[in-house]
Amino acid sequence: MNFKRLTALALVLVMLLSFAACGGDKGETTTTTAAGETTTEAPVAQTTAEPQKVDGNLVASLKDGVLVDSNGTAITSVADGQKFVAADGKTVAEVKGDKVVDANGKTIFTVKDGKLLGADGAEITTEPTTAAQGADEPSSKTPDGETPTQAPAGDPIPTGKEAIFNFYKTAANLIKDTGAAGYTKKEWQELPTYKGTLESVVKPIAEGFMTKKDKAENQLSEKGSDASKNRFPGCTLTDLSKVASATCKADGENYKIVITMVDEITPTKANNFLGKVTNSILYWDDIQTTIDGLKLLGQPLVKTINSKEVKYKAFRITAVMTKDGKFVSLEHFAHVDIAADAKLVAGSLNATAVLYNYCQYSAFKY
Repeated sequence: MNFKRLTALALVLVMLLSFAACGGDKGETTTTTAAGETTTEAPVAQTTAEPQKVDGNLVASLKDGVLVDSNGTAITSVADGQKFVAADGKTVAEVKGDKVVDANGKTIFTVKDGKLLGADGAEITTEPTTAAQGADEPSSKTPDGETPTQAPAGDPIPTGKEAIFNFYKTAANLIKDTGAAGYTKKEWQELPTYKGTLESVVKPIAEGFMTKKDKAENQLSEKGSDASKNRFPGCTLTDLSKVASATCKADGENYKIVITMVDEITPTKANNFLGKVTNSILYWDDIQTTIDGLKLLGQPLVKTINSKEVKYKAFRITAVMTKDGKFVSLEHFAHVDIAADAKLVAGSLNATAVLYNYCQYSAFKY
């Protein structure tokens, strides 16, 4: 059974469980993100409570250098004069013009166009840190396995969004077009904290459609092989307005590049930009086609989908590269928020879901 059908079956399964629990009212649903190749898995349903407020101010706290609400979700957008408080009403942080200050008046974030910026000048997103989610930190070792100790010498570090993006793009297309390197690929999904009805039933079923990190297989692609070219994410994007930020820093003898894309909502085959930088994306066309083919007692299981949103939030590319443009390690990370309003063969659905998808490439051999 291919990943598209698994996606739809997972979605409908949780729809029905939610309907059974809620008598046709609101429930939980799920959908998927995928590698766009041969093996991917489905995400899981999640219902999130409204963030707490005290006297109209959002309850928040500072965690690992990020301002988070009462649900543990990173706060990314703010307004001038906005105040964040602890559960007891004491001020945690306050927005003052282009700065966010703590209770002592110390600047902890800057603000640009209503978006919070971290110490590195990049927009803060709701994606989890790699360490927090248990993902492997992209390796800083050279392709020969040595740990670097000095910053790159000779060629200057790429600076500016265009130069950094093109440095990455050239290296990605070299492998995509010619199979210039062999590598190992590993992909898995994670489910954020689940809150909702029938948790003991829904969560195990939903997780059955996912690949957990400890169960993910290492897919080896030999240098010069068709697999090396087909599995690797090439890069054909030319519209740099779709790139939210790009940073490049010395990492021993290598460069560490982080590229963050702008949000993409409900990509289709005819209208998307993430598909030009990654294989880890699922198009709505494929989900819709599969759902249309699902029947219950001869009738379409999902009668109508009134509204839907599959939001890829701040898709992130993290690459460790040698200064001559060879990959040491690469990770594509997707945070996908899903919302749907649908009429089923019996009852209706109004639900949300969240999924994290990791796709890592390592052990490059040029």
